[in-house]
Amino acid sequence: MKMKTYLAETLAEAMQKVKDELGEDAIILKTRQVKGPLGVGKEQFEITAALEGDLVDPTDRTTKEAYRPAAFKVEPALPREPSLKNEAASLSAYPGQYSALGNKADSRTDSFSVPMVSTSSTKGNNIKGRSLAPTHSEWDEFMGQLNLPLREFDKMRSGILELTTKLNKLQGSLDDWDRDQMEEWSQPWYAALTDLGLEVSLVKELLRKVQYVLPQDKRNQTSEVWNRLGRIIQNRWVIAEPWKNKPGRPLVAMAGGLPGVGKTHLLTQIALHFKQIGKTCAIINLDHSKLGSGGALEAFSRATGILCADAYTGQEAQGLLQSWIGVDLVLLDCPGTWPGDVDGWTEMAGLIRELEPDRKILVLDSTTRQGDLMEQCKTFRSLGFDEISFSKTDMSQSLGCLYNITVKAQLPLSWMSAGRVGSVEMQWPTALGLLAKIFPDLPCLQEEAVVL
Repeated sequence: MKMKTYLAETLAEAMQKVKDELGEDAIILKTRQVKGPLGVGKEQFEITAALEGDLVDPTDRTTKEAYRPAAFKVEPALPREPSLKNEAASLSAYPGQYSALGNKADSRTDSFSVPMVSTSSTKGNNIKGRSLAPTHSEWDEFMGQLNLPLREFDKMRSGILELTTKLNKLQGSLDDWDRDQMEEWSQPWYAALTDLGLEVSLVKELLRKVQYVLPQDKRNQTSEVWNRLGRIIQNRWVIAEPWKNKPGRPLVAMAGGLPGVGKTHLLTQIALHFKQIGKTCAIINLDHSKLGSGGALEAFSRATGILCADAYTGQEAQGLLQSWIGVDLVLLDCPGTWPGDVDGWTEMAGLIRELEPDRKILVLDSTTRQGDLMEQCKTFRSLGFDEISFSKTDMSQSLGCLYNITVKAQLPLSWMSAGRVGSVEMQWPTALGLLAKIFPDLPCLQEEAVVL
């Protein structure tokens, strides 16, 4: 028996190849669709056909029928000749199962794979059927092709990690080179400022300005350098305008930010500060997502005499504002939210539109990384938060990032609060006070630490 496989883009073309080479007496053993390795590439039709030779009597109809696939056999009532034409006719006789004949668009959902017939004998000669199960070598080859993209991805990831490491080393080398190019007097100041958390680019900018305004004979004097440096730092800070209530109505200030940054603690400290200077304050609690927040403010109200009330909607908060007469300052304690919290973000925007607060403070946790703080400033600015306040300043190991955020975010600074209860009394920030708080050690640099 002569057996051969043919490939073509359509089933009709494949059948024509069988007809041209083997003739109309060819027997169709298997018809299927095939793709390239890993299921990619253009689909083709594969037909395995056979032409009986010396081992089979070509006039024996039963022998031919025995080797025809069972799926291609027609009902006994239908006349069928062992020819290529009748094979195509039998395919069209089953439109539901073989609707893809000559229609490549439908061939993606129908399969033409036909099971091989079992071993049979004709005239004493045995012809063995071939199993469709893949061999071990075929399976290994398939798995190797399947794992090829994974191996390429691992190589790519390793290359990215290696490139990132090299870039970090290059950046470190550039920083070292840039530092080596600086004058000797500025190197200890560079080290001290960067150790306090100031960004390298801002440190270089400060030292360049000092070098520009300070004569060369005074650059090795610690007091002269610090005086110039302190003035430049103070001028870079933008302090918010002090809070003042309008005649006949209270000043309404809203505190917003991420959950857990210390908004409630900041507002209670602000309320205590204004009470000490003779102002009447009140706090509206809108944050009911945190367990115990309402009870904590109620206890704070009983201990200090500062009015605290709960409101669950903007309308309720508006009613409280209209009912409080003679109150100088109303602080709105809003629930913490972030841009990914769609419901919370929408609620915050709705409260701002409905209550129209006079001051909107973005509370930032001073123990957070600089990159995260900058992202918070960027996102909350879209809601109209126009000034920033730092909380937990007594818990931060390096307050230099406060200077970085204030300068780079271009938002005025209004309040700075400690994280521990009773740490430091709340005070309105001043440039000189900020300088002493963030850079406490710089004025005390020893003369011997400066390269002469």
